[in-house]
Amino acid sequence: CDSGCGGFTTVAACADLSPELVDDYLIEIPYDPKTGSAGFTDYYINKSANGRITVGACDPEQAGNIKVKR
Repeated sequence: CDSGCGGFTTVAACADLSPELVDDYLIEIPYDPKTGSAGFTDYYINKSANGRITVGACDPEQAGNIKVKR
């Protein structure tokens, strides 16, 4: 789980969100079809100090960054 994330600087920490999300909100946890797996999605979730959530791709194909902030 200490793998790097090319699209974003991450803390070496992972969380299994399956118990909280699968069945109630998602059929399965999505993962990057080229570089991810069920155990390591190759996506990141970050919560900033002011509470803003960012979700993005660790290894975007064509763009420099693929991310969504909320």
